[in-house]
Amino acid sequence: HDVLIGGDAPGEANTIAGNLAAGIALYGGGDGEEGGLPQRITIAGNAIVNNGGLGIDLDDDGVTPNDPGDTDLGTNNGMNFPVLSNAANGLAATTQVDFDATNLLGNPYTLRFFASTTCDPSGHGEGERLVGVLSLFANGTGTMVLSELVPLGQAITATATDLYGDTSEFSACATVSSSLAVTAVVPAPPSASQMVTIQGTGLPPVVDPKPKALFSQGATTLEGFVFFGTTQWWVRLPG
Repeated sequence: HDVLIGGDAPGEANTIAGNLAAGIALYGGGDGEEGGLPQRITIAGNAIVNNGGLGIDLDDDGVTPNDPGDTDLGTNNGMNFPVLSNAANGLAATTQVDFDATNLLGNPYTLRFFASTTCDPSGHGEGERLVGVLSLFANGTGTMVLSELVPLGQAITATATDLYGDTSEFSACATVSSSLAVTAVVPAPPSASQMVTIQGTGLPPVVDPKPKALFSQGATTLEGFVFFGTTQWWVRLPG
């Protein structure tokens, strides 16, 4: 009980990788406090990656689904995880992700956001690197601006920790995509040093050139220098 694993500041994180089973498995039994189950185990900003089982496994039994109102018991009081959606890169130099924390119990609480090259086969986690920490004082929904521009196709996941220190399992992954709905790339396929027209929706006007803007259309990813437009952009490809 009352254990802190890792931390959020530089140099405080552990690297938990390469285990045949779970990265961190919390389970117990007997007649002790809370039936001998581990409680108030805070799992902070660690690098948890490439483990054979879940990155964090409460009760060591695979993904523990969220329950309505988070009233179940168990290891770390069966803490629910947040629900993520709409992880996207736009013009900004960071990634944003929407979160739903309405189903958590014990606010205030802390959400920790992680990025990973790929999502765990379970669809939950793991957490290769910490990309954001958010303290909330009420249940609700919102959008988190992460600390880096996470590459397209990588996975975002999150944990929740209540005021007592109980940390959840990793949430289901949200895959980073472009927030731009591209309908056409002309000409296609593009070549280096070529001016390409990007047509689509959700394209905010650009006054000044913006370097390293990313666009995806199917399996094609373009990186170039944006000039201006509203329903289309002109991009000078590097090369």
